[in-house]
Amino acid sequence: MIAVVRAVADAPPPAFSGGGWEAMHGKMGGVYEVRVDGANRHHYRLFRLLERDGDQLGLGGPSVVLVAGKDKPF
Repeated sequence: MIAVVRAVADAPPPAFSGGGWEAMHGKMGGVYEVRVDGANRHHYRLFRLLERDGDQLGLGGPSVVLVAGKDKPF
């Protein structure tokens, strides 16, 4: 999961073309998730925001903000 987040930070969408980076829709628009299927038939999700104007918010530049992680059985 962290490898995907680092790859996106290095080349944010739309430049990023790797897998595992999914855009949410509807009320969750603007939020992205990394999806991984793990052992023991579990789904793992890491939700994050892509803040292109991070320098204006004190983040030092464009940033990937990790919000929450969740897991659930298949």
